[in-house]
Amino acid sequence: MIYVTVGTAHKPFISLLSTIDEFNKTHHKEIIAQIGHSTYVPRYYRWFRFCSPQEMQDYIQEAELIVSHGGLAIIGECLRRGKPLIVVPRNPEEAVNPQNELVEFLCQEGYLAAVSAGEELLPYLLGEIHPPQRRFDFKSATPELVAQFVSEILNQ
Repeated sequence: MIYVTVGTAHKPFISLLSTIDEFNKTHHKEIIAQIGHSTYVPRYYRWFRFCSPQEMQDYIQEAELIVSHGGLAIIGECLRRGKPLIVVPRNPEEAVNPQNELVEFLCQEGYLAAVSAGEELLPYLLGEIHPPQRRFDFKSATPELVAQFVSEILNQ
């Protein structure tokens, strides 16, 4: 199964969703997409607008390939699990915040494939090219910092 996600931005991601729809019109792959606030409604694959965090994790776990926007949360989740990830950064008209710099860096480091919505995506969907499948464990100091902060407040 190919899982496609465009995130929760209040802007559509028509270029990605329509490219995959046109592809699946003739290739008939099992594709499930989270389309968020998009005004484009796919005709040739299953879709939903939003789901719970647990459902999102289930789709990621089940997917053989993930196609995503360039948001940090979805990229981080895929890298933690070592899932093959193709990122299509939103173009400036479809973006809430810039996604290109993070995506370019992670692509250069060999963690994901980065393409534009269009012809570059097709060989990945066909399985002719495989994106990297590297795991990256994010270590967060947040729990320790919160514990230290609470401790300091309680000891005052």
